[in-house]
Amino acid sequence: MPAALSLLLAGVFLASGAAKLRDPAGMVVLLRQALRPTVPAFALTRALAAAELALGALLLVGVVPRVAAVVAALVLVAFTVALRVAARRAPAALASCHCFGGAGDAPAGQALLRNGLLVVAAAVVVAWPPAAPWDLGADDLAGGATVAVGLSCAWQLAAALRRTWAAGAGELR
Repeated sequence: MPAALSLLLAGVFLASGAAKLRDPAGMVVLLRQALRPTVPAFALTRALAAAELALGALLLVGVVPRVAAVVAALVLVAFTVALRVAARRAPAALASCHCFGGAGDAPAGQALLRNGLLVVAAAVVVAWPPAAPWDLGADDLAGGATVAVGLSCAWQLAAALRRTWAAGAGELR
């Protein structure tokens, strides 16, 4: 299970970093509105993306899993605090931050829950660090990857159902 959670964390950070590089505009707007207008938001968005990609790669290769998981947990806590600040200062900008690309936006509450669950996953990896991927057997590596992808798919399905339910509830009014 720790290998699956490490792979899940790696995938989350790699996807988030790639999304910010591909489409930085939403995050730039969020940073400008939630922080000070003088903050170099574009450069900060690029730096965040690079840091997320580096952390995702570190989690993926599994060389120092405990260190990578502690850093991941700290980053997730920092992002959670930033989400709370942004939700208060710039709720409209938060809705379009494109933290995971244009299709990955989530309401603040859902993003907070996601980050909380990922912090728990990081804590499990800290407590029970997985072996490096090249030290795992093919069956363990395939099983870990399957669980990681399955958890991601389950989250995406739950988010899609929430959006569908919210849209349906809006039509009933």
